[in-house]
Amino acid sequence: MTDISGFDAGPLPELRQLLKKWIFVNNEYVRRWDGHDAPWWYIERASVSTVAAAAWLAKGIALEEYTTSKTRNIKRARSVGQGRCDLFVSVRDRHRRDRDLIVEAKICWPSLTSGAFRKRIEEGLAVACKDVRRTHRDDGARRAGLLVVSPTIAKSQNERLEELIQEFVDFIRRQSRESHCAVAWTFPSAARKLSDKRQRHYPGTAILLRPLRRKL
Repeated sequence: MTDISGFDAGPLPELRQLLKKWIFVNNEYVRRWDGHDAPWWYIERASVSTVAAAAWLAKGIALEEYTTSKTRNIKRARSVGQGRCDLFVSVRDRHRRDRDLIVEAKICWPSLTSGAFRKRIEEGLAVACKDVRRTHRDDGARRAGLLVVSPTIAKSQNERLEELIQEFVDFIRRQSRESHCAVAWTFPSAARKLSDKRQRHYPGTAILLRPLRRKL
């Protein structure tokens, strides 16, 4: 077994270094715990922290769970006062210009043997984008929905593990083109043994970042 990882910055080319560092952060965490623990095993906040860490390693900045204004009605832009935003990141593009991104995140744990796993990912990404539309946008910043995907597979399907991972990676790659997303994925070989009491494996993770259209 070998590590399976990669990324496609797609509509957010300024995130190339961040996505690369995100793979490193997750793999390093798994390595430190010898494959017995991983960030994607927990709630969304744990995985958002890996994106923030990647931003700093990419020589950008990041801030999690900060206070900002939200709106109740997107069409009317009616304010409801203060709320929290999951993540702010700022990185520099190849021209050394600052690129700011405001992010709202969701997480899902789809079964790779379920025919509905693709639908769950598409729906989760749509919900994240809906949330970020309610979040205040500072001048010059873009907004994006972030979906963390932690796919699972029953131990009874061990013989298909590599095949199912590859099918998932192929799907994530297509999402970059078809759903206008920046994507990254990592399946460290050490994490193949990561499982819970329900006899399910959690072999890796992926993130999808879909920026809102600038007119929104």
